[in-house]
Amino acid sequence: MSDDEIWALTRGGHDPVKVYAAYAAAVAHVGSPTVILAKTVKGYGMGEAGEGQNITHQQKKMGEVDLRRFRDRFHIPIADDQLADLPLLQLNEDQRNYLKARRAALGGYLPSRRTKSESLEVPPLSAFEAQLKSTEGRQISTTMAFVRVLNTLIRDKRIGNQIVPIVPDESRTFGMEGMFRQFGILSQVGQQYRPEDANQLMYYEDSIVNRLTSGLKGLARQREVAVVHATGRFLSSHELQVDASDDGRTTLRFDQAIIAVGSEPARLPFLPVHDPRVMDSTAALDLADVPGRLLVIGGGIIGLEMATVYDALGSHVTVVELMPAHRRADCDDRHVALLLWWARRQGWW
Repeated sequence: MSDDEIWALTRGGHDPVKVYAAYAAAVAHVGSPTVILAKTVKGYGMGEAGEGQNITHQQKKMGEVDLRRFRDRFHIPIADDQLADLPLLQLNEDQRNYLKARRAALGGYLPSRRTKSESLEVPPLSAFEAQLKSTEGRQISTTMAFVRVLNTLIRDKRIGNQIVPIVPDESRTFGMEGMFRQFGILSQVGQQYRPEDANQLMYYEDSIVNRLTSGLKGLARQREVAVVHATGRFLSSHELQVDASDDGRTTLRFDQAIIAVGSEPARLPFLPVHDPRVMDSTAALDLADVPGRLLVIGGGIIGLEMATVYDALGSHVTVVELMPAHRRADCDDRHVALLLWWARRQGWW
């Protein structure tokens, strides 16, 4: 066989005759399910411009040489002097009539306009503010923009439950992996699989802590505040002796001292202590399985961190806070308003 004859060979998924025969056999079969395995080549037809290469998803256009090869390979009736203009290929009357007849035999066009349907309340344009803003010189793909719009629609309380994304292939390639953890995967018997990143809870906590501490160090440096990692003990009411591994022992003098000793979760008397479903924040980061529903009591920093973690992993989260947020003395009203708006959009509050 010549090189041209070898390249002319079509794999099963690219051979119209084989594809038709496979589906015809599947439709005619009765009594048990059928599976069609169609082997295809990524970027089929693009030749050296992207055929069989992972870069195909980022390929936005083809050069004129590659276009000419594509035209010749698939016998597309476009002249050389028209190729650079990328003219729209029109079907002839026989081809149009054939397609219309086949569509009619399949029951008509989909989607079709129905004469009777319930009106759905469309989210306001402001809900897509993040997508409508400029990307400030950074280009994003249409797929990324679509996934962001889809996330906004699914989170909408009015029409979100009407939307079920059906992804046939390569959802991770197109940046939809996060949707699995937020919304789950449809199953009539419920979620019975273990998320692949369930063991990353402790890693998530460590990364949060690292980001917070790194940010605090940066703020401290900007304000000329010295940060010392050491073991210390008070020598007097105005002196602290610290033992640092790098700098040795030194004495710090001060007028006033703030002692931040951390916190521990409060025990609520009406909750059973030994119930495995009741846990503090430390135990919550060591769960073997992600719960379908999670109630977080306490809308402080740690409680909202837990809500963020499990919401990302697919749990339906509800946050309960006794104290009205606007009356908390340790909170800035503007920050509280922004946080409550965000938590309500997540469906937590």
